[in-house]
Amino acid sequence: MSVERTILITVSIMLILFIVLLIFTFPWWLIAVGLYFSPAPPKPEITYGEFDFKLVYEINGEIRTVEDTIMCEFDGFNVDEGRGKTRRWKEKFKNEQGNKLYAFRAEDPAYYKKSKSDYNKIVLENTGHYKIVLGVANAEYFLGEPENKQKSPITPSIKVYDMRIGYYKDPQEGNEFLKKYDFKVLSWKCDEPIQNTFQ
Repeated sequence: MSVERTILITVSIMLILFIVLLIFTFPWWLIAVGLYFSPAPPKPEITYGEFDFKLVYEINGEIRTVEDTIMCEFDGFNVDEGRGKTRRWKEKFKNEQGNKLYAFRAEDPAYYKKSKSDYNKIVLENTGHYKIVLGVANAEYFLGEPENKQKSPITPSIKVYDMRIGYYKDPQEGNEFLKKYDFKVLSWKCDEPIQNTFQ
């Protein structure tokens, strides 16, 4: 077989493979282009805010206080195949008190490689392979995102994270676990969200 014929067959096969690939991926390219050129939702007028909270709790007869500020910020837009362009938000603790922070599944190497872990929980107590953690409302809630589905933090979000399974205990099991340590919330104060406008 001549060199020219080999090159012609190779180029033909590559061209056929390219056309087949183009046919199968065309709908996805069409969706991506449509999403890219679709209009973004309105930007918030207020893009940054700081919100104070204070938790006083008792565990095993010891009274402790956690006081901090959550810093919330508008962070541009996401593109989602199901919802189009959506507003993106981020939050982090100021952590002047030096609390131990924890990110969901941060210690799971497989998860950590796939996702940027946000340290959005405060560890109240380590007990063996469990962590008792405090969560505060997200930036969407505090900065007035109209599509936010998170409930108001009238009471603090206290969860028990099980390191063995890499997940939280369900609420009933969590409450039973907290009773063993005589865990009680004595007081909780949290700033109200702002009334934001979007243009």
